[in-house]
Amino acid sequence: MVSAHAATFNDITSIPTTVNQEGDEPPLPTATKGLIFSIIHNALTNVNRHSQAKNVSVFLEFELLEFELGSIRLSVSDDGVGLPNGYTERREGFRNMLSSAEQMGAVRSNLQ
Repeated sequence: MVSAHAATFNDITSIPTTVNQEGDEPPLPTATKGLIFSIIHNALTNVNRHSQAKNVSVFLEFELLEFELGSIRLSVSDDGVGLPNGYTERREGFRNMLSSAEQMGAVRSNLQ
């Protein structure tokens, strides 16, 4: 799911995009897959529109606990200019990403 989207992003923008995944993706509800895709899509859109990045990296980790999903860790990072002050209030992209994550019960660990 993620690798194909990253490859398309790379083809369209010419920004080299790597995907690293740890753990096997377990069977996930369609809604959860859609939310993960939405977060990644919004993050890559922001990279393309605002960051002036030369490279982008997507990291996705699935942690399993006794035959069930324990957690999903997702990060999208780039080597661009960084986030402006007040970025969460400026555009809908960040609000949409946070909303999608909250719908999955996410906790915010680090946003730089």
